[in-house]
Amino acid sequence: MPKAQVNKENNIKDRLKKIREHLGLSQQEMADKLEILVTTISKYERGVISPASNFLIKMVVLFNVDLNWLIAGQGHMFLDEDYIARECYIETIKEKTGVDNTEVDFIIKEITASPLLIETIHDFIKVKKGDKIALENIKNVIKGIEFMIE
Repeated sequence: MPKAQVNKENNIKDRLKKIREHLGLSQQEMADKLEILVTTISKYERGVISPASNFLIKMVVLFNVDLNWLIAGQGHMFLDEDYIARECYIETIKEKTGVDNTEVDFIIKEITASPLLIETIHDFIKVKKGDKIALENIKNVIKGIEFMIE
């Protein structure tokens, strides 16, 4: 009877090694970046010891690793760019406005519910790049708002 194939990424030790190899790092280089001993990396990758939580957090922060994939093997190895952009956007909103997470969630919900608002935000970005048509679009939106409140 043939042996069943085992998924090579079935456990955290194999996922840690896969990340390191994907990044093109030696165990020593990985250890240097994470500020830990190379023997610790080796023990993690061989499954001799389980990774400490602060190590996992450093992996997420330094290498943009998806914690869900790292721990459970679900999802993608790295966080996608849309997720990162959204998180940066949320942090920027909080910094610039002083609002909390609940208010930021409300703002994002309102923005994403309105195609016109999304298009207007895109136009604001285009105006900053010198797009005159986008400026006219924004002026028309403002005129429409003025008309609504008269």
